Amino acid sequence: MRSRFWAVVKKHTGSRERGAARELAILVEASERKEPDMISVNQVLVISPEKEDQEKINAAIKKCGLSSICCKKFGEARVFMTTHEFGMVFCNDTLPDGDFRGVVSAVKPTPVIVLSRFAEWDHYLTALRAGAFDYIACPPDSAETARIARLAVDSAREYSSDTAH
Repeated sequence: MRSRFWAVVKKHTGSRERGAARELAILVEASERKEPDMISVNQVLVISPEKEDQEKINAAIKKCGLSSICCKKFGEARVFMTTHEFGMVFCNDTLPDGDFRGVVSAVKPTPVIVLSRFAEWDHYLTALRAGAFDYIACPPDSAETARIARLAVDSAREYSSDTAH
C-alpha cells in the first residue's frame, strides 16, 4: 500500500509536501492494520460543563499517561464519539442537554465514570444500575480519579483482548 502511495506522491508533489505525505501514509497504513474492535485505551473523553472538574480530571489522567478530549455537552461529545475511540469516559450526572444514561448507552462497552455533586448512596447505585463503571463525588479527588482511571484502563484492555480472539 505504502509503495503505491509513495509513487503517486513523488510524481505529483515537491519535497516539502512529501514530509506531510509520508506522515499521512504511515497513518493510513496503521489505520488499515488496526483491529476494528480494538479500543484506544489511552484516549479519555471528559464531558462536564464544569471547567474545574475538567481540569482536575485532566491533571489526574495525565499522571496516568493518558490524553483527553473535553467537552461541555452531550451533543459535542457525540461528535467526538463518531471520530474517536475512547478507553473511558468521565461524565457529569447531569448535562445541559442530557444525562449520563445517554452517554452510557452511546459508548457501550466503554467504561463510563459518573461525576456527581451528590455523594449519596442512592445516586451511586442508580449510576451502577444504569451501566456506569464507577461514580466519583465532585470535586474529583486526584488520587481517587487516577485509581479509577487505572481500573477502567485495565477493564478496557481486558474487553479489547477478549473481543480480539
